[in-house]
Amino acid sequence: MSHSEHDNPWQWRDGHNPYYRTPLQILGLDPDRTGRAAVRAAARRRRLRVERGANRFPVFGRPLEIAEVNAAEEELLTPTGRLLAELRTHRPVRHQEAELRARLDELAAEFARLPEPETPEPRVVARPEALLGWLPRRPGEPR
Repeated sequence: MSHSEHDNPWQWRDGHNPYYRTPLQILGLDPDRTGRAAVRAAARRRRLRVERGANRFPVFGRPLEIAEVNAAEEELLTPTGRLLAELRTHRPVRHQEAELRARLDELAAEFARLPEPETPEPRVVARPEALLGWLPRRPGEPR
């Protein structure tokens, strides 16, 4: 797929958001699946679905056409097309948040197991009553 200097892959076209209609989604391919063989196999499966009953398996709320499947396959088989498709793909956030939360829980548990740090001597303690002696006395106030 060649892109002219005026062709913006991030731009909405005919009311369609480019992030919701990527070649990976057209082929039903996970972005982490790599390799030309995986792309070709996914395209072959998707073409069979379209031929056997596209109405039963709508994508983006409507049946796919063979031409869309072919274009998605062609795009994913080029390095530029693959990169653009991956950049437009939003990976599930919940999984990442769950991993982060689990890691934070691990770190919190590890922190709780650490011994309390020793404080160097002499330890400085503020005593408010000692500070009162430094305040100027008001007239008539006892010493």
